[in-house]
Amino acid sequence: MRIYSESMRLELEGHSLYEDGNEVKPTSRKLYEMKDVLVNPEIINDSDRNDETYFMYRAVGVEKNKELFEKHSMRYDVTLIQKYNLGKEFNKTVGHYHPIAEDGLSYPELYEFIEGKGVLLLQKRLGKGFDVKLVHVNGGDKVLVPPNYGHITINTGNGPLLMGNLVNAHFKSEYKPIADMHGGAVYVMTDGSIANNELYSAVSFEEVKKSELAEFTDRERCIYDSFLDSPDSFEYLNRPSLLKLI
Repeated sequence: MRIYSESMRLELEGHSLYEDGNEVKPTSRKLYEMKDVLVNPEIINDSDRNDETYFMYRAVGVEKNKELFEKHSMRYDVTLIQKYNLGKEFNKTVGHYHPIAEDGLSYPELYEFIEGKGVLLLQKRLGKGFDVKLVHVNGGDKVLVPPNYGHITINTGNGPLLMGNLVNAHFKSEYKPIADMHGGAVYVMTDGSIANNELYSAVSFEEVKKSELAEFTDRERCIYDSFLDSPDSFEYLNRPSLLKLI
């Protein structure tokens, strides 16, 4: 499988990713590390606890354009979520929030979905409750994770879900808030249903059937290539207050 960058040759064989012929070493999330966010954590047993559920390739293509990425404090990553059922729910990332960047706004993140089918769960505390959006995505879609939203990506397809993201290079993701709540506000089940997480209260819920959260990006181009051509146009990923100007 070849990923559609014009500026570097990215090839995926199984879960091995190659950048211009050189293997990119991933970190993986193992099943036992998902325990705190599963609707049915009792599914984990000694025989499968070390199964790798998804792979994260950090700073892909950054070294060859190191000066530009460092100047703009940016990083491009690739994530591969395996087809793997977590009991009665689809495979997913553990989920996290981002820290505050400025003016009470957290760092945004721009995703592109390269191949597969999935759902991006976005959730934000709203007063005493939560605003929750489920964004249905397919290959070619691009979605912006807006400021102050936590997010979880769920693979609902028949094969792997492959995605890239562009994000500030220096902050640390905050995993504990979602782990403390035993996952996101809802669980996406393999039978097509949505199960509520009873630890959340006053949830305002919306399903978005079409990706409409990143209309200002070029749908046809890899965001890595777009960044190389016009890095200043992605400054909102460092300064989220600029988003109101887009």
